[in-house]
Amino acid sequence: MEPPLPGGPGPAPAQGDREVLACVGAEDREGVRRCLEGMGERELAALITRQALRGSNTGTMVRAILRASPGGREDGTCQRLLVYRHCVQLLESGDLQAEVAADVTGTLMLEAHRLPGGTLAELAGCYVDAIKGGGIANGKSLELFPTILTALASAQSLAYGKGQLSGEEYKKQLINTLCSSRWEPKCVIHLASMFRDVPVSVEELQFVVEKVLRMFSRLELQELPPLIYQLLLLSAKGCKKLILEGIIIFFNKQDQLQREEQMDTESTELEVATVPQEQLRHVEGTVILHIVFAIKLDHDLGRELIKCLKAGQQGDSSRLLCSFNMALILSVTRIHRFEDQVFDLLKATIIKSLKDSQFQQNSRFLQDLMPTPSSVSDMILETVANSVFGWDHVTQALVQMGFILMDSFGPKAGPFGKAAETSTNGIRSPSQQACRLGAAILLQTFKVHEPIRSEILEQVLNRVVTRSTLPINHYLDLLSDIVVSAPLILLDSSSKVIEAFDHLSYLPLSTVQGLLKAIRPLLKVSMSMKDSLILVLRKAMFSSHLDSRKSAVAGFLLLLKNFKVLGSLASSQCTQSV
Repeated sequence: MEPPLPGGPGPAPAQGDREVLACVGAEDREGVRRCLEGMGERELAALITRQALRGSNTGTMVRAILRASPGGREDGTCQRLLVYRHCVQLLESGDLQAEVAADVTGTLMLEAHRLPGGTLAELAGCYVDAIKGGGIANGKSLELFPTILTALASAQSLAYGKGQLSGEEYKKQLINTLCSSRWEPKCVIHLASMFRDVPVSVEELQFVVEKVLRMFSRLELQELPPLIYQLLLLSAKGCKKLILEGIIIFFNKQDQLQREEQMDTESTELEVATVPQEQLRHVEGTVILHIVFAIKLDHDLGRELIKCLKAGQQGDSSRLLCSFNMALILSVTRIHRFEDQVFDLLKATIIKSLKDSQFQQNSRFLQDLMPTPSSVSDMILETVANSVFGWDHVTQALVQMGFILMDSFGPKAGPFGKAAETSTNGIRSPSQQACRLGAAILLQTFKVHEPIRSEILEQVLNRVVTRSTLPINHYLDLLSDIVVSAPLILLDSSSKVIEAFDHLSYLPLSTVQGLLKAIRPLLKVSMSMKDSLILVLRKAMFSSHLDSRKSAVAGFLLLLKNFKVLGSLASSQCTQSV
């Protein structure tokens, strides 16, 4: 917009100012009109500026001036336009107190419907020019722009070029021009927020959304979460798919760039990474929280997200499983309505990806025809690794996902309760790979997230002691891996292991042997746990059930084989009595 007309606060009000203020106070419209007739543009601008900076009854004075300007006369129309333009400049200057700015904005909004169509068009054009020229500083004046566009749309006919357009068509041309223009990065958030209050058609909304999405690459990374929040609010008007796809594509590209930088040793050793990984992950985490919050308010947005991800994985199912997409879709499981739907989608996608990968590995023709697909396991475990950057909203869903994969694709019971599925020639089937992936998710999550360790251990032990009729070797293997990876850390959860000992006498012999072998490293570092186990085994020795006595003997044999029990001065009194 044009530079403000000079009109600083200056000394005490001049005689002309006092006359205008007196007429305004007395609600004397004719008196105000007479005062205005003797004023030039600069004097009027100076009067408004001084009153605004004083901060008293500015809105009342602006309203009085607008209503006193002669209607139907060119000088009156010019006067109103001057008032609007100057007030807009004052709002953008940042010199006004918040209360004064709100008062002035409210007054201008209420009076906008009194402006003729030509004036509204000229005022809207001033806004477009200001946005194109970088004249929008703090965005305060943009609160008025939706009112002007709405009033403009209701105009009957407006001159445009050599012809005439209806107000609605004129508004469409204006928005098209605006979205085709250059925007300063500093005003993008203000503009995205502003369009929430502008009545727009689907086509106009598409112009706006596409423009905002194109601006992502021009903004600093930390500026994206508030902008995306405004976009998600804007999605209530429509274009949900376009908004979600734009966000997903942008962050998938950022993840890809991050991976390429990490793989390029020269880049990582000699240059600073374009975007620090920690900063990118924190921004992604905040964006995901915004999306989940928006879905809670608008379930249609959640349905569109699932539909969008389903469509994206039709050709290449691994597209759904890249880090940002996985974190996003897992976070949506916190909304109960979508929980089962999301996990079913992920299960189907993972097994499909593993089958496709194995099929390609077994076909030389497909290997030559198609690029090698990304490793499903690597992509999902990348999500686990990235979750350390404050992605607490993903952690619980990762644990659920791990157990779902192990429960769904673990070995099935065959004759006499033995596992029916075995590897052929050392090659795992897709189901076996999915089960192993579930175990890897749980193991890595256990390693990097302390708050969830107790829950993972408890669920593993529960499955071991309650599924005596089903194959549980995959859970015993996971338990063994957890114990080996962090025996000292597990001491904090030793009570859960000791609770599991109470079930030993009721478990099949093979399960008892597998469980004791899995926790063997713990027994080496925890005397109290070893003592608790010996007490349970001694009790089982005198059980009336043969299987319980067999389990006790197996337990003592394992202890004798792996520990120096008798004669050890370091052993506790309970241990000495064996």
